[in-house]
Amino acid sequence: MSTKIIREYYSCDVSEQAHWRDAIAQSDWKAGQKLHELLSNDTLRTADGIGADARLYLLTEEDQLCAFCTLAAKDDVPDTDLTPWIGFVCTFPAWRGQHLFGTLLAHAVEQARMDGHAAVHISTDHESLYEKYGAAFLEHAKDLWGGDTRIYRLDFGWMQADEAEQAIALPSREKAERILEASHLLNPGPWREHSRCVARAAERIAEACGDIDPEKAYLCGLLHDIGRRFGKGHLRHVYDGWQFMERLGFPGIARICLTHSFKLQKLEDYIGNHDLTEEEKQAVRDALSACHYNDLDQLIQLCDSICGTQIMNIEERMLDVRRRYGGYYPQEKWNANLELLRMFENRAGGDIYRIAGGP
Repeated sequence: MSTKIIREYYSCDVSEQAHWRDAIAQSDWKAGQKLHELLSNDTLRTADGIGADARLYLLTEEDQLCAFCTLAAKDDVPDTDLTPWIGFVCTFPAWRGQHLFGTLLAHAVEQARMDGHAAVHISTDHESLYEKYGAAFLEHAKDLWGGDTRIYRLDFGWMQADEAEQAIALPSREKAERILEASHLLNPGPWREHSRCVARAAERIAEACGDIDPEKAYLCGLLHDIGRRFGKGHLRHVYDGWQFMERLGFPGIARICLTHSFKLQKLEDYIGNHDLTEEEKQAVRDALSACHYNDLDQLIQLCDSICGTQIMNIEERMLDVRRRYGGYYPQEKWNANLELLRMFENRAGGDIYRIAGGP
């Protein structure tokens, strides 16, 4: 099955831009035709267009365009201080009914949040559509051509924790799944299936232990590697995941993003490139030293060690890591992994691979 990817039009090379312009020209919507005209004339990012910093997000599958939208300072409502705007929203007919726009919208909202905005706005003549994505009707207005339009405001949306989730520092399962799927579109790879494997294993082991919340175990496992949404980093994925989940309001998940790679609770424990600034490294050191590892920290560490995209023997997985990193794997960390496995086998009362769902 092909993988869907979110691209930004202005970050593509010239030949790619030409391909995506041609795809937009096939839109069955007149605003899509207008967007094609603005792109062809190179007038979208102008004072008369929608702003010099406008971004055009494309949800694609191989060379096919599934959906698109813009994130820009302006849209079709004149004389307003509201900003930024989601505009030129379109999903192609063959891809409708698959909730793809929700994923694209979540990405645009997250980008706006990272730009320092508290919300985005949408101008539309639709009713009971954007409410499904958490948008609230703000006011009626006139568009550039004197027609009636409805303005909606969309806060950070489903990715942000609500009061109930903040109380337990964890998202709902549905939200966690959507965050993972949206993140995988930004950086496709086997890390998504690894995350699912860790989640399922953690849930099953927690159930067998009897004194660890299986739902919390599943959620922590599902999002432990969420920092990989930002690219193919090494130690950076730990830092990025930790910071990302803190910003979303889920410190419980943020903690797991931080601790899952450090059995020995020190920065030097990490095998791979230490691709952080000195300031960022110190922040990780300080946070680790302040932790007192709990059941969830240790459970996700174990599951991370016995899961690839499926359950693996822990020693085979450590040998694989050793091969990939030039024969390096500290004996102290090796021993700590085996001790962790023995500890959870005693607590769960059986073979940990079988309990976790392996053969």
